Amino acid sequence: MTHPLRLLLVTFFVGGLSLGIEGLLLQIGVPLALVPEFVLLFVIFLSFYVASSYGVFLAFLCGFLVDMSSGGLLGPWAGSYVICFGAVSLISDRIYVESGFSLVFISVVLTLLSQIIYLLISIDPFSQLFSEWLSLCGRAMSTAVMAPLFFPFLRKLFSYSRGDSIRGRSGGYS
Repeated sequence: MTHPLRLLLVTFFVGGLSLGIEGLLLQIGVPLALVPEFVLLFVIFLSFYVASSYGVFLAFLCGFLVDMSSGGLLGPWAGSYVICFGAVSLISDRIYVESGFSLVFISVVLTLLSQIIYLLISIDPFSQLFSEWLSLCGRAMSTAVMAPLFFPFLRKLFSYSRGDSIRGRSGGYS
């Protein structure tokens, strides 16, 4: 079983690395619409493999890291990621996570959902939602393309085997 402290440290590592990669892609001129949301992919991973109250805390922490790195309001991304985590963890034992199609579909839906929730929580949601819909769709597609590549990396990082989850084990963090 993965120790809670290890999960916390890996969350900080993956969150920081993901934000660094996203920032680097933006610095070299990649349009925002083509930059995948690696932190959200990590939250999706957590919702499948750490579907517990500790997973909710880790999802909140991921969102809080994104909020802190954005330099804007603190809280909108954290709230968005917690809602996305809850939505997926409710159905996570009914979805075959090893299927690339499942990962792509979940990634597209959750990228759009997280962006819409973020915009609804932020200051001026409707003007941004209508002006940035093309960028939202582009981010959803780029995130979906990265999902089947990112999940095996995370499974290896956590030493999870296929079908392994904390929810399915005895002694999970609840």
